[in-house]
Amino acid sequence: MTNLIIGTIGHIDHGKTSLVKALSGFDGDSTTQEKQRGMTIDISFSHLKGDDKSITFVDVPGHEDLIKNMIAGAFSLDASMLVVSAVEGIKPQTVEHLQICKLLGITNILAVITKADLITDEERLDKSNEVKSFLEENNIQIIDILAVSIYDENSIKNLANILFGLNKSYKKDYKFFRYFIDRAFTIKGSGTVVTGTVLGGEVTKKDKLYICDIDKDIEIRAIQTQHSQNDSATLGTRVALNLANIDVSTLQRGQQIIKKGYMRGFKSIDVEIELLDNNMVLHDNIYQFFIGSSRCNVKVLELELNKKTNKRYATISSTSSIFAMYGDRFVLRNGSSTIGGGKVLNPIADPMKKAQKLELLELLSEKKYLESFMFLSKIHKKGFGLISSVQRFGLSHDESIEMLSDEQELFVDKTALVVYEYKIVDYLENIILNIYKKNPYALISAHLIHDRFKWASVYLADFVLNNMVAKNLLVFENGLYMQKDIKIENISNFIENKIYQNLHESYLTPEAPYNIYDMLDLDRKNGDKAFKNLTHNQKIKRLAHNYFITTENLIKAKELMKNIIKQDGYIDIHNFKTHLNVSRKYLISLLDYLDTLPDIKKLDNQRFLVK
Repeated sequence: MTNLIIGTIGHIDHGKTSLVKALSGFDGDSTTQEKQRGMTIDISFSHLKGDDKSITFVDVPGHEDLIKNMIAGAFSLDASMLVVSAVEGIKPQTVEHLQICKLLGITNILAVITKADLITDEERLDKSNEVKSFLEENNIQIIDILAVSIYDENSIKNLANILFGLNKSYKKDYKFFRYFIDRAFTIKGSGTVVTGTVLGGEVTKKDKLYICDIDKDIEIRAIQTQHSQNDSATLGTRVALNLANIDVSTLQRGQQIIKKGYMRGFKSIDVEIELLDNNMVLHDNIYQFFIGSSRCNVKVLELELNKKTNKRYATISSTSSIFAMYGDRFVLRNGSSTIGGGKVLNPIADPMKKAQKLELLELLSEKKYLESFMFLSKIHKKGFGLISSVQRFGLSHDESIEMLSDEQELFVDKTALVVYEYKIVDYLENIILNIYKKNPYALISAHLIHDRFKWASVYLADFVLNNMVAKNLLVFENGLYMQKDIKIENISNFIENKIYQNLHESYLTPEAPYNIYDMLDLDRKNGDKAFKNLTHNQKIKRLAHNYFITTENLIKAKELMKNIIKQDGYIDIHNFKTHLNVSRKYLISLLDYLDTLPDIKKLDNQRFLVK
């Protein structure tokens, strides 16, 4: 069944809540405070079911002090039902609500003139024309205009039929779960419950999700849509989620629940601002920033200080992290007035100069994604991750890879999801040549290059090494690359001999294995194999986690320790250090080895020879 989310917008006391009740039978003013004040203080919801469609009404408040709640409700709408009183007509909050809808990209608007029973047929026609003229003057496209009365059942049925005839607005599914909390409360017997709209992906019972604003992992205990328990909920569905293992006191409106790993938060993001009327954004001033159902104070840093048009680029700076996606709509307010809004262009803070940032934002504003990829590959000279392509561009990993597949100036690692400027191939080749220049006997693998230079993916390293083989610079043997003029009869024996020689020359203070690998330009896999063989063949002995010494050196150490006992009558950490001035970690490991010998007895911290 298709679910439409329709917001009722308009001025206070124009009949929004009463109209929704007439349509659905639900009184949105459900709290005691709302009943007492006679207005919708917060976002309230009700449902209307048809044969193949259901409608969720988001009844947002009309009072000017409660605009922030209206923005929270508008973020996920498929359409808006503009409610205008036949008696009062267009009023200030009517205009502001329409402006906010426009800023948030909501273009499906149905105009409904309420309280039609209070005016004549001729006055109804005049009022319809008035509303139509106003909307046309403000370039606001509407679905239809109709007059209704909550006391006229036929007009309500006609409105319901029109609403059921609406199509769901297209919302791209980014294939990961995303959801703004607009309410959080506790239900006896169930625990913590939140409400909101699924903005992407799917949620199912027992899903492990993440509240990014408070860095908290959660589990979904139960799911309810339209007063029914369900096993899952998908994009565009109003849903209540029962959360396990979290107290309601830690939750608040505006927090996002997401599938972990898809979004990062930043204290500054880049946006395109559209100003309303003759409003001005004052550079470096503080404003209220509304995105989804969240609100925070931000500093607006204009990137085009002398630009006079209503649209301009800016950086939004906050003291807390903003978790946003490319294309997210937002609203800016200054005190009690809406000054503008716009869309997020760059939700990820990239270090770059102002001129570079403006160039990137221009590309993103025009949805030139390929050019944006190429631009970023030049900024991030050592590659940037496609893992962020969903947040950066609203493109899935597969969409990004397909877009980049034929681009000759970019090197794309489809496995590690990294994009490089193609110049990186020559750059990495020079790095590898310098390794061989310092160590002609280096035995290199793609994993060694990746371990040493984290920015270089295994796929990139493998590509460059194979390219060097094709250019007759290297040869490939037993999974390793070496210079073509270097002759090694048995690579395994060669590696073992190199490691043994290094350990033997270090006497009792050898380096840890991974440091030896770096010195010898060996990858971990082949180095570990060599250590295992040397230990198995009893050429070296492991005394601690990363402490290996040759058997020959261990015999010398054993003789040294026994001579200290003969000279001093005992050995402990203190007199051992006077004879062998090395780190305690080596001394302790050697003393622990001494304790394993049958002719040694330990009392407290001293060792003695057994007679």
